[in-house]
Amino acid sequence: MSFELDEIDIAIISLLQKNGVMSTREISRFVGLSHTAIGRRLRKLPIKITAVFSRDIVKGLILVVGKLRSRSAIDEIVNTFKNCPRMLMFATGGSDRYMALMFAEDQSVIDCISLDCEVRMHPEIEESRTYVLDRVHIPDYIYIKIPTERRDVAPCGRNCLTCRRFKEGTCPGCPATYAYRGPLIVRRRRSSTQ
Repeated sequence: MSFELDEIDIAIISLLQKNGVMSTREISRFVGLSHTAIGRRLRKLPIKITAVFSRDIVKGLILVVGKLRSRSAIDEIVNTFKNCPRMLMFATGGSDRYMALMFAEDQSVIDCISLDCEVRMHPEIEESRTYVLDRVHIPDYIYIKIPTERRDVAPCGRNCLTCRRFKEGTCPGCPATYAYRGPLIVRRRRSSTQ
């Protein structure tokens, strides 16, 4: 599938790559079109506009590398983590190797991912190592999957309410659950009836 971009499309994409949280009004000032025209162009572009946050919200990145029990486990693992709000990337290589890059919003989450996270404890994972990276330099903004709907159990199948760390107060829980008590809570604004 090919897609042609004109100079304005390229300028819009370039602006969003530099500052992923720009409003259509801000983009319109740089590009010279109305904000409604910018909105129309954004809807036609072959890109997905997602929630991006300043790298400042990320207090650490956790790189998990390891070995799967078998190549056939990849689909199951991917299904387990595809909706994980903290998963930035999951990749596999060779017949049984995997790499997961996750973010943490505070030190307690770094500890939990490093020690107890399902990305290390899943039955199909044979071995794993974690590396904590404590500062993001590039990019300025990071795509984070902020759940818009809460659930009782985390997407990976864990239940925060039965987790020892959550009960002890040493983990804020999964942002996708009702139990979550960290800074990534989405609060809906009431829609205007006027």
